[in-house]
Amino acid sequence: MWLWNAKASGKTGFSGTLSRNAYAFNNQAHVVFVDQPRYVGYSTGTGRKVTSSVAAGKDLVTFLLGWYRAFPEHAHRNLILASESYGGHYVPAWANAVLDHNELAAADSPRLPLKALMIGNGIVNSSVQGGSFGAYARAQNLIPADVPMPKDDAQARTLVRKSLGYNPNYYDYRLVSQSCCGCTSYNYKPWSEWFERDDVKVALNVCGTAGHEAFGGCAAGCVDLPGFDDHDSFDYSGALGRALEAGLDISFYYGKQDTACNYVGALEMANSSLPWRGAANWSATPFTPLTVAGALTGSVRSASGPSGATLHFFMVEGAGHMVPMDNGAAASMALASIV
Repeated sequence: MWLWNAKASGKTGFSGTLSRNAYAFNNQAHVVFVDQPRYVGYSTGTGRKVTSSVAAGKDLVTFLLGWYRAFPEHAHRNLILASESYGGHYVPAWANAVLDHNELAAADSPRLPLKALMIGNGIVNSSVQGGSFGAYARAQNLIPADVPMPKDDAQARTLVRKSLGYNPNYYDYRLVSQSCCGCTSYNYKPWSEWFERDDVKVALNVCGTAGHEAFGGCAAGCVDLPGFDDHDSFDYSGALGRALEAGLDISFYYGKQDTACNYVGALEMANSSLPWRGAANWSATPFTPLTVAGALTGSVRSASGPSGATLHFFMVEGAGHMVPMDNGAAASMALASIV
């Protein structure tokens, strides 16, 4: 519900003021943030690190069952699973695990009231989305029209750097990439320092030294998980098709200035790789203007299948990899489509 406006500040390294976020997700729904897989962010535990998205999905089912037991007053509320970026893998794996649980649960056992899924700038199917950067760069006029189509993503990125005249931020080509301790194209160091503050950890009930691996030093919020999803054979597109056939609505949103998970490859993924009976109808449905207060801010396609589930795809202008940060109004509309 609040935005933190940050700046560098002497000894603490971070200070700022709070202001109301008109497009916060918790204006529309109760929000529970879960650090996944375990040991990332502030999460902690006693077992081994999770090594796959599929295992993370099973963990999430365990967490959700425990959460509903701990807070029975919320048992009547529907569940929406949402994530961004690599969340294009997490959300399908989570949803598949929840559907498995609900199908296999004994008659007197609790089921999880899953209603919908939301994925922002996600990598769902690398075999479809990978190799799309050249077409994306052409669509965004990031390479000259008289230059032949690049043969691969690496060549396309080289051409984009040359055309722009600077090394673009990996997640938003409008920005110059930053290099520093705590930088991964953005400068995450001030955010990391805030997450490491004692008063913040006390306020959030953080356990012991949890969070230090993710936010300490130059980690920039990243945790090393060697071998994660190595030799992965899980069908993420298939899991989303299963969700649609089970009647779950899905909302995709992609910032058009994102070069990490671009909208061109994502649209091809949604057009061609989701096995559901509404696929032909959805692909044939035209995009319509997406407006906020009368101003054009992108486009959206929505269509339903025989199960009654609706697939939404938001292409958002003025946004890179993190649409809720760059164009909160559009992200809020993507959530509103499935709440």
